[in-house]
Amino acid sequence: MKNFNYYEIMGVAVPGAAFVIILAVATSKLPEIVLSKDFGIANLGIFLVIAFVAGQFTQAFGNLLENIYWYFAKGMPSDWIRTGKKTLLSTQQVDCLKNKLKKQQAISGEISELDKEQWYGVTRQIYANVQKDGNTYRIDRFNANYGLNRGLATASIMAVIVILFVDFARWKLSLLCLLVAAVFLYRMQRFGKNYARELFVQYLEVSGNKNREGKT
Repeated sequence: MKNFNYYEIMGVAVPGAAFVIILAVATSKLPEIVLSKDFGIANLGIFLVIAFVAGQFTQAFGNLLENIYWYFAKGMPSDWIRTGKKTLLSTQQVDCLKNKLKKQQAISGEISELDKEQWYGVTRQIYANVQKDGNTYRIDRFNANYGLNRGLATASIMAVIVILFVDFARWKLSLLCLLVAAVFLYRMQRFGKNYARELFVQYLEVSGNKNREGKT
């Protein structure tokens, strides 16, 4: 069995664990699950497996939440270069990006002439070029933290439904979960922009430093 990578831990396991704990709180089972004196290594292992499975479930709904959120935010940041709906890079950087893509024969015309699926393929090629030069550290960390905040936002929203279903009288707790979800959505947007900007900047000018940490 291969080791978990950073994204699987941050983007799947952590949101899954958060959702399991929220469910335990909503059903008043937290003391039995976490605070029991018999809670040991074996229990921890089972909890982590459940958390990972719950994380996959949470991220499935996270994909839906992501689509809805970015629809109202004028598309994902990596698509802003194509649509021009929001500013991600300077005009000069966009021109340099276009010229470099043409040199690599990734595109033949204007970026704006590509449809969404075509541009997605180009961004994958851009990532592959940066990865070849070993400069994806910051990009991958931004992506993992994006997935983490998407998962936590989804877990918080799902918790609202669970809590209201179990005990509607605890609506104040549901309201708190909504506020928490809003914070995670804000962080998701921030990391999404950081990811896209870093991807294109690294593609334009690859640095030799392979061990830089991402700003949060």
